[in-house]
Amino acid sequence: MLFLILLLVVIVVPLLPHRRQSEGRNPSGFDLFSLQKEASRLDCEPLWGCDVVFARMLRALEGAQYSVRLEMYIFDDDSLGRCFERALSACLKRGVGVVIVCDGYGCRWSRMTLLHRLQMEGAEVRVSGGLSDRRNHRKMLIVDETVAFVGGANIARRYVRGWYDMALVVRGEVVAELVELFEADRYNLPYRYNPTTACVNVFTERELPALYEHLLQGAKRRIIVVTPYFVPPTTLLEELLAAQSRGVDVAVMLPVQSDSRLVQRASESYVERLLVAGVAVWLYRAGFNHAKFIVADDVTVVGSANFDYRSLSRNLEVMMTVTSPELSVEFADEFLQMCQKSHRLTREEWTHRPFWRKLSEKMSSSLHHLL
Repeated sequence: MLFLILLLVVIVVPLLPHRRQSEGRNPSGFDLFSLQKEASRLDCEPLWGCDVVFARMLRALEGAQYSVRLEMYIFDDDSLGRCFERALSACLKRGVGVVIVCDGYGCRWSRMTLLHRLQMEGAEVRVSGGLSDRRNHRKMLIVDETVAFVGGANIARRYVRGWYDMALVVRGEVVAELVELFEADRYNLPYRYNPTTACVNVFTERELPALYEHLLQGAKRRIIVVTPYFVPPTTLLEELLAAQSRGVDVAVMLPVQSDSRLVQRASESYVERLLVAGVAVWLYRAGFNHAKFIVADDVTVVGSANFDYRSLSRNLEVMMTVTSPELSVEFADEFLQMCQKSHRLTREEWTHRPFWRKLSEKMSSSLHHLL
């Protein structure tokens, strides 16, 4: 009986109507950027590992002089969350303005405890997203409008217990753009994308499909995709395969074990097509790899968005693009270090995976628009 129900799901779900997203099209109508300049190494600094990310964020809070803007999908009331609570409380006591934007779903419990305590001390707490299926998945910390942290790590203890993540620290003019995005979320206003030809840019979920298509089409040497959830729109999957066929060195890294079995099986449903095309598929073994970045030749994209339907259509996301050969080499080198903790899949071993895995992948992939 259970088998018949699952079979029905596989057959019926793909036939159901779903909201069509802009797979590779440009919803904003902008002339997608022409990046000519190169970023200064002093303006962009990658932080590798959750312990490093959180330590630097706490240090930045210690030095805050007049303003702190924190936007988080998850801000748990646990040991790590209380470390940040103490740092933010200290900011408030010395007169620093603190504004926290949280997701209504991700922070549904801490809003009544940790965030409420900070609010009672004088912090402004706003809810953006989370009231329906549209969640605010952005993770940003902006201090004194001069330095900002953008990445994938939420403030939760599990991120320092077997999880791997990273963040990008940015300074300079681009911080003002992040402030504008934060203020739009703060007051639940639409954010107006400002296209520039600068070397460092801010992109949200609206522009990401067009950005990714632009980068994948233009890549000539290498493409690296590191993501915990790989459920790409058809257009972007085809661009990855096309890049490999024209001689670009394409590599995709996924976690060997995810925090969501359903999404993991959906991600694995795309692996065979990648392997057949010759794409290098790596499975990260040293814990759950939650990092999210893409390297396309000299352009690096890093931030909160996964390479999946949800991040490219429903969630609120923030990604930074940096044009810098030096930075792209640093990310590529880190990727090689991650490969030493990973297993490269072969087409032969993937073909011989158990039947139940193939069936679960098929069922999960049929739900890709709902994940």
